[in-house]
Amino acid sequence: MKYAKPALSLDEQIDQLARRGMHIPDRESATHTLRHINYYRLRAYWLPFEIPSEVGGDHTFRPGTAFPDAVALYAFDRRLRLLVMDAIDRFEVSLRTRWAHVLAMRHGPHCYLDVNLFRRPREHEKWMYPSTGGIR
Repeated sequence: MKYAKPALSLDEQIDQLARRGMHIPDRESATHTLRHINYYRLRAYWLPFEIPSEVGGDHTFRPGTAFPDAVALYAFDRRLRLLVMDAIDRFEVSLRTRWAHVLAMRHGPHCYLDVNLFRRPREHEKWMYPSTGGIR
């Protein structure tokens, strides 16, 4: 499959955004941002500011759209994702801790070694020896 869109330098990417109506208040900062955050990754964050194009044309931006607005949305999403991952991590550790404690109190501290406590012995083997596919 051949793609019609050519690769654009960072300056050309910024020029294209400006030509479509995005305000670029600080080209140096925009260049730095695009050097470290891919154009197409950031594009998801300026989609809400786009005005859809007529058939086959380039999209434009709503009046007042500025590059820092898209970057701010990206930063917010990143912080939110980190908070969610932190919460998931805390929940997972807590759940595993409780599960391990209950099992240890009922079946002893090394209960994970007892294949008879597993409904499917083959799964126990895979769990105990993951690098060999469950083969000792």
